Amino acid sequence: MTTADEMGREKPSTLPSDNTGPISHDEACEILSRYNDGHFKQGEGPRYAIPANVMRDDDIRLAAYIKQSRNRDNTQHDRLERARELLAQARPLVYEDDHLFIDIDVFLSELEATDGSQ
Repeated sequence: MTTADEMGREKPSTLPSDNTGPISHDEACEILSRYNDGHFKQGEGPRYAIPANVMRDDDIRLAAYIKQSRNRDNTQHDRLERARELLAQARPLVYEDDHLFIDIDVFLSELEATDGSQ
């Protein structure tokens, strides 16, 4: 499959899947079922329209679900990395010879309030 980049064309700045609103796990499962039904020529099959309908077309909605899931996963990863950084900064100040010498919950809330910049 040739991509838009390989053909020398720019990708559009906004894709139809950017305008769908949230897609639930249940809706993604229903879309997959329609694709499977269509493959085996049973049931409704996937939904498409010309012009594209971002609130109904299965290909657009499934692409949006994948993008939304990736964004959610990246956000969770970023939060986890920030928590690891804060804990790494806090450990030398909280423990001495593996003995806790301050209340870690108080310390972490103070550290977070200053964004670790002090």
